[in-house]
Amino acid sequence: MMGFKPKNVQPISNLPVGALVKDITTKYYGAPIIWTIADKNHAGYPANSVTLLSKHILTLKCVDAKEPSNDNSDRRDNGNNRYLYSNIGQWLNSAAAAGAWYTAQHSADEPPNSANVWNRYNEYDAEAGFQNDFSANFRNALLSTSLTVIKADVDGGGTETVVDKVFLLSTTEVGFGDESYAEGSTLALFSDNTSRLAYPTALCVSNSEYTNESLNTGSPWDWWLRTPNATTAHWQRRVSVSGRRADSSATYGNRGVRPACNLPSSILVSNTPDTDGAYIIRWWMPISNLPVGAIVKSVNTKYNNSVIRFIVGHKTANRVKLITEKIITLKCFDAREPSNPDSGREQYGNNRYSQSNIDQWLNSASGAGAWYSAQHTYDEPPNNENVWDNCNEYDAEAGFLANFEEAFRNAILDTTIRVVKSSVDGGEYEDITRKVYLLSNTEVGLPNEKDVAEGSKWELFSDDNSRKAYPTAEAVSTSEYTSTNLATNQPWYWWLRTPVASSARAVRFVHSNGNLSDISAYFSTRGVRPALELPRTVMVSDEPDIDGAYIIQWRDN
Repeated sequence: MMGFKPKNVQPISNLPVGALVKDITTKYYGAPIIWTIADKNHAGYPANSVTLLSKHILTLKCVDAKEPSNDNSDRRDNGNNRYLYSNIGQWLNSAAAAGAWYTAQHSADEPPNSANVWNRYNEYDAEAGFQNDFSANFRNALLSTSLTVIKADVDGGGTETVVDKVFLLSTTEVGFGDESYAEGSTLALFSDNTSRLAYPTALCVSNSEYTNESLNTGSPWDWWLRTPNATTAHWQRRVSVSGRRADSSATYGNRGVRPACNLPSSILVSNTPDTDGAYIIRWWMPISNLPVGAIVKSVNTKYNNSVIRFIVGHKTANRVKLITEKIITLKCFDAREPSNPDSGREQYGNNRYSQSNIDQWLNSASGAGAWYSAQHTYDEPPNNENVWDNCNEYDAEAGFLANFEEAFRNAILDTTIRVVKSSVDGGEYEDITRKVYLLSNTEVGLPNEKDVAEGSKWELFSDDNSRKAYPTAEAVSTSEYTSTNLATNQPWYWWLRTPVASSARAVRFVHSNGNLSDISAYFSTRGVRPALELPRTVMVSDEPDIDGAYIIQWRDN
């Protein structure tokens, strides 16, 4: 990486046309390929894509080899200019090992071996396919692109569509105009002859059997286009050393190759370039690759206008369990229930989690003021009258999931959780299914309530210190309750879902010292740390952002 380690990332679509990018593990001749952004959302190319073109000429190769058995004498002696069947097109789209990329594309086709290339220069039948030294991430990200290609008169004229992931550009796309028919449209990178000039890499020069005093890294060189000279069977268009249109026989192995491809515009790159001027492509990995304790975020999922940061709390065979890194808000567990015949619940709220205000709010995506509906006969919303000391009512808020982008909501797995029931509710426990939930005594590594295991302990929690949680700045600033101890640099209390089984109103919470404690449900001074579960296949960036969080990538982005 040449001494550079990116600290944050951005979508590749943020970069301007002409910017350079590279994947440090996608190579040719053993060196990372540097690409130039040639266009963005180019007409006729895949939607939401960025078009890349190798900055330099990577190699000298023929477009197609001689075809000694071809009935057409020009193709027999000088190669075939039908791009659909070309050696170069097949090679560019192969990841096969050395000597294994070539298969005949038509009855007279021949490999580009020493006998079949011009003057025996730069045969490549024994090479590996061009994509052989690409990273799996880069290969998997390549978008299939439908290309319009002219057919020579000998092939019936007109055009045909070729679908490739890596390809040569056309005369139209580099700004030369059409060769009888339009082969796409001009890419934004090209405006004049100078913009079409390309220089070979040092490895291109040193690996070429063909030599010329003008073939050097400081001088422009010719490079192939996919367009045929349609009046011939073997002449192929190219960009000359002066940036003008020219052509050569397809079998000439002394012309350059500048591959092009399309990547999704959501691909991430480093925020600043490496020492060679190229922004580094950052790839994705399954969230299950992250260790317990890693931080993840989805940049468009927020609460109180701040991106929610989740911590990986536990991993199973198919799931990754997340909990908010910090206390994101202070809220009551459940409001007073003035009509409840149980005096404890009448005055101090209800500790039955399945009917609690907090459970309903956490699992609602409804708009402001619309998330609450009575869960039982005596239920009441957490409005100003029904919460402790008229602090931190939340009946007028939007549901918690309303703050999530749709892709995140859709990815959250249904989770069946076990919850102790207090004796007034019949005791024992109940199993309920939720998207978002509070953790239990058991899950945070504290003693079971009435010997009931409410799930299993999460790996994240090993001692008191691991249970300590700090409020976000927004949790502090939006709280109507204030205390000198309620600060971002001090641990605070946070709710569990476990009731005190002998009580109708008391609920367990994690104390600021990491121990177990309890308080009445209507107290709105305790913090909330929502938990949820995602499939282990959800993808995240392979490196954290500047704030230390790995970025979740949703499939529909």
